[in-house]
Amino acid sequence: MTLKSLFKWYFSTLLIGASVTCILGLVSYWITGSSLFGPVNLLILTGLLLPSITQLGFFSYLVFNWLSMGLVRNQKTFNTIQLLFLLVVFGCVVYLNVNKYNGTDLWMHLSIPMILLVVSVIIGKQKVRFTQKAAFIPTLFFMFTVTMLEAIPTMNIKDGEVPISSIASTVFVLVACNTWQILNLQRWTRARKDEKSNENQLLANKQKKKS
Repeated sequence: MTLKSLFKWYFSTLLIGASVTCILGLVSYWITGSSLFGPVNLLILTGLLLPSITQLGFFSYLVFNWLSMGLVRNQKTFNTIQLLFLLVVFGCVVYLNVNKYNGTDLWMHLSIPMILLVVSVIIGKQKVRFTQKAAFIPTLFFMFTVTMLEAIPTMNIKDGEVPISSIASTVFVLVACNTWQILNLQRWTRARKDEKSNENQLLANKQKKKS
């Protein structure tokens, strides 16, 4: 990834996260008379904080992917490990919610990871269209597991009840940022590959001229 692509990744993700957060806050204020994320200064701060969290999560995933591929050479084995991690995270979220909520509240809170899983499958299929079939499970893993881990502190499961609207809005912002990052990863990394290809072509042309 070139420095130019790095800046594009950082600022575009920041802009998307801030925009989605502000839109959700304004729509909530227009409908209910109160903002989901509090006053304007807190709304702006949240709009900058959430995409920053997704950027850290995305970078951590890339490092995890790089290290794991070095340790686990077999792609099928690595995909199986990712699916196991996904199931563990899904099970933990369900277990924590079951222990805290019941009745209608339980199903409302359980709907978030379920909907996220469906969205992750859709994004995974879209990633396959943009790249290759092998990208489905890594994208599914990133969209669900990483997004869920980013959202768990916001859900505040142990320390008190958080309004379902706030949790859903936070997850929506995280999903928007992570979708943007994972679907554009090949574009940002392709710039570096194209640059190397051009350099190699120039070197080859120079060698031909010398010969």
